[in-house]
Amino acid sequence: MFTASALKGDSAVFVSTVYHPDADVLVPNSPPMNAKTAASMLAQFPKMGITAFTLNTKEVFKGDETVTEVGTFEMGDGKNTIDKGKYMVVWKKDGDKWKMFRDIWNSDNAPVSHAPAKKK
Repeated sequence: MFTASALKGDSAVFVSTVYHPDADVLVPNSPPMNAKTAASMLAQFPKMGITAFTLNTKEVFKGDETVTEVGTFEMGDGKNTIDKGKYMVVWKKDGDKWKMFRDIWNSDNAPVSHAPAKKK
């Protein structure tokens, strides 16, 4: 999962630095996206009032070619929490650097329900 530094600059540069070239980003309520598409999404966060981000890693475990990180997140405007939930990142080496290969997160908040359309 991206960090607060993604919110403070060029998200495309951030994504190319931390995401594996073959990364899939699995965000709530959306089809899987590649890292380039994720950069466009991250660039929208400040416009949505998300300027602060906290990650709390709960566990890390290593496989033969990957490392998996599981934890919780909170995001907000620096004073109020807009969303909180859990995440899992699978890290994989790209050359000599570990990069995010799979990134998924889900909100703990209840889904927003929409009122049914009024009948005419």
